[in-house]
Amino acid sequence: MLSLASERSRADDLIGEIRSAEEREAFTRANHQNKLAAKEETGVAMRIRVGQGMNRGSDFDVFAHITNNTAEDHAGCLLLCARTVSYNGILGPKCGTKDLLNFSLEPFSEKSIPLRILYEKYCDYLTESNLIKVRGLFVESAANSYLLAERDIYLENPEIKIRILGEPKQNRKLVAEVSLRNPLTVPLSGCTFTVEGAGLTEEQKTVEMHLPSEPSSWGKEPQRPLTYP
Repeated sequence: MLSLASERSRADDLIGEIRSAEEREAFTRANHQNKLAAKEETGVAMRIRVGQGMNRGSDFDVFAHITNNTAEDHAGCLLLCARTVSYNGILGPKCGTKDLLNFSLEPFSEKSIPLRILYEKYCDYLTESNLIKVRGLFVESAANSYLLAERDIYLENPEIKIRILGEPKQNRKLVAEVSLRNPLTVPLSGCTFTVEGAGLTEEQKTVEMHLPSEPSSWGKEPQRPLTYP
């Protein structure tokens, strides 16, 4: 379980990412008042939920799901921020933000707030880890309290399909078809497939796709014979 000091530190980081200097100063003063309560004691909880289709190359939504299990209204500011992140925790530029200055929760209610993350915002900064860190912060200024949630999201690489055409027979050539579905909203061109198979190819084979792959369509490597031992 994360310590309160750790959560306070990360809350300060998030405030620094997407709020003004005046708001950061006000939040720092609230921290010094030492009136931050644990999540279990407030009756208000938040977590980051994910949608479907979170593939590298696509746009997708994440959600801050907040529940109020008390008989009181809770009002304040809700901040959402998404940034690329590496395996060792180094954060990249922001790829999605939302700032709701007048967010409220009625008694015994729940809300799910979407945050749209666009490929054009993260494509140049996503590392080989394929991770995006999403953080949500709900600040109640009147009560000098906050609620923090975060989640690391892994983006799936596009699926590559391999299909063997015909029946493999010993000492005879066979044909394999390799295909990949274009996850982008623009055509792909100038792409190559690199394939190899133990006992089937003497070395790696690189084949260029001569026809552009349209959005959401399958790009295929021209059929190439392989030797089946």
